[in-house]
Amino acid sequence: MSRRSKEMLIVLPAVIGALVVGACAEIEHPQCGRRPAGDRLAHVEATPMFADDRSVVSVAISNLLRNRDGLTPPVPMRDVMRREA
Repeated sequence: MSRRSKEMLIVLPAVIGALVVGACAEIEHPQCGRRPAGDRLAHVEATPMFADDRSVVSVAISNLLRNRDGLTPPVPMRDVMRREA
């Protein structure tokens, strides 16, 4: 077995173990999975991620799911990357 293979047998499980421990620590965090309330809610609503009482995520999802009729331009658009000879 080459030296590189032996190093990988040591490093790879160590990295995977560190990722698992980090994920478990994040999941066990007190704020994970709970809706913000009180001061935390006020702080979240004051961030730029909320505009007009709508989060950026809800706006993005509504934009993805909206009707796309009429979004094509009335005339073909010019290709700016193509060089005219």
